[in-house]
Amino acid sequence: MNHVLETISNRHSVRHYLPTPVEAERLQAVIEAYRLAPNSINGQQTSLVVIQDEQRKAKMMEWAWGQPYIGQAPVFFVICLDYHRIDLAGQAHGIDVQPDNLDALVTGFFDGGLALQNMMIAAESLGLSTVTIGAIRGHIDEIRQELGLPQHVLPLVGLVMGYADPNTLVTPKPRLPQEATVFFETYDETSLVKAVQDFDTEILAYNANRAGQKSTAGWVEKTASFYSKNVNPKFVAQLKNAGFELKE
Repeated sequence: MNHVLETISNRHSVRHYLPTPVEAERLQAVIEAYRLAPNSINGQQTSLVVIQDEQRKAKMMEWAWGQPYIGQAPVFFVICLDYHRIDLAGQAHGIDVQPDNLDALVTGFFDGGLALQNMMIAAESLGLSTVTIGAIRGHIDEIRQELGLPQHVLPLVGLVMGYADPNTLVTPKPRLPQEATVFFETYDETSLVKAVQDFDTEILAYNANRAGQKSTAGWVEKTASFYSKNVNPKFVAQLKNAGFELKE
């Protein structure tokens, strides 16, 4: 296994951090990894907000279900979908940018995910740890105001980064086997149910022995329960507040 694949294999979410500051060179290296991420049509439909101020991190923590590692770690990133930049540039050329459609939103979400992955792998390669924070989408209006985000700029996901507390390290969570997630040529359900059942048993055993965050729920129970309700009923309204009208 080469060092890139080894880094991907070793990466896992970390939820306990030392207060040790991240060196400027390493912070800049992760930021550069964000900038170099692949993206659709080279439109680069994202922006990055780097937060190190303790009071601002405390606000982000409050708006993300109180997840304490946001305040523990020295750096918190907010990856944003950004069509404001091209809108401004387009106006100078007499072009009316129309990002208020679902496909444009999906493109920006996709670009944000690519940038996020680049940042996490870069951080891992530098001895840093990360954990993603999707809960910030529950308070888009407040975060947009706090960060001064203009219309057509939308916070997509947060990323905690810092040095892991060595006294609270956990092993990476198991992943679904390829039989449940990878299909050659066409989608095939032949072994899907059994693969998921076997994985559920594996997750139950992992959760029972996991230090610090034990759970009695299996993967099916936890995941199906999460998607059995709308966890962010304000999302569409907050999209519209950011200038995205979701036109046909």
